[in-house]
Amino acid sequence: AMNMHSFRQTRIDGTIRLNQNGIVLFQMPFDAGWHAFSDGRAIPTLKVDGGLLGVALKDGEHRIELRYQPPLLYAGAAVTLLSVGVLLLSLWKWPRIRLLN
Repeated sequence: AMNMHSFRQTRIDGTIRLNQNGIVLFQMPFDAGWHAFSDGRAIPTLKVDGGLLGVALKDGEHRIELRYQPPLLYAGAAVTLLSVGVLLLSLWKWPRIRLLN
């Protein structure tokens, strides 16, 4: 069992000791937004048992961290910033166009 140090909606942190190599299964649905770290290094997440989140670990004691970041967060932020930029540019240009007519 994993000894949890902190549990939040977007971050889970704890330690686990394995006697042999294996897959640690988390009782939560797999989602591409979950990123796993073992002892500070990124490790791949796995879709196991029909859709649950898992990670493969070697034997020994490990500090596990799961972080959730929506897959399209940065793309959405870029589109939003671009849209605001276009809006500000059009508001700045609009009075000049009106004065010319």
